[in-house]
Amino acid sequence: MIIAIMRPPWPKSSRAVFHISVSGLLLHGLYLGGIFSAINLGMSAGIAALIVGIQPILSCLFAKKMLDETMSRFQWFGLILGFLGVGLVVAEKIFAFKFGQDNATVIAFVAIAVSLIGISYGIIYQKKYCAGMHPITGTSIQYASTFVLLFVIALTTENMTIQWTGEFIFALFWLVGVLSIGSIFILMYLIQHRSMSSVTSLFYMVPPVTAVEEYLIYNQSLTSVALVGILVVAIGVIIASKK
Repeated sequence: MIIAIMRPPWPKSSRAVFHISVSGLLLHGLYLGGIFSAINLGMSAGIAALIVGIQPILSCLFAKKMLDETMSRFQWFGLILGFLGVGLVVAEKIFAFKFGQDNATVIAFVAIAVSLIGISYGIIYQKKYCAGMHPITGTSIQYASTFVLLFVIALTTENMTIQWTGEFIFALFWLVGVLSIGSIFILMYLIQHRSMSSVTSLFYMVPPVTAVEEYLIYNQSLTSVALVGILVVAIGVIIASKK
């Protein structure tokens, strides 16, 4: 409907459509699909956040190789400091985790590794090959290619039964409206106009914000270690964003 009203331009070549589709598979299919699968297979949110927290560092390494973007030692210090802050924020959940002996746990770690590679390389791929795409038509192509992949996986692994509860409807609205539309559009804008260090370092803020939301909504404890971690993350992001 938005496309019909606004009539934004579509990619002008099949090559551009291909690159946009690949970017969508990396950013949405592998990243989001991998992290949701890992949590569904029993991985705690803290472990998942810590592993995916390596993403800013890994993306900047990819950026140096693929985009020839250089970072100062000061910015690298900020990235490492931000990762350490994430570790402090999720420390309580990490210590509560017990590595299981079943295959599900191993598969969960495989899924989160796929997620990490997807987001780390996907952001670089997006900036290198899809910088000129229109955010509306471009993300439409990305979601279409991701739908094909995940639908095939769902047909082979799920019973395709949906339980329509209030919680599910709210979660679906949040994932579609806030995550898939709001945050992704912001991410696309940042990738086009900011350096990799300033974009990827913002991902460090996800665990701190989640911890604060859990405290406000679910009344979960917010330890002094987590509070220190939030401060460390904020300082790390500020440093990594500066030249």
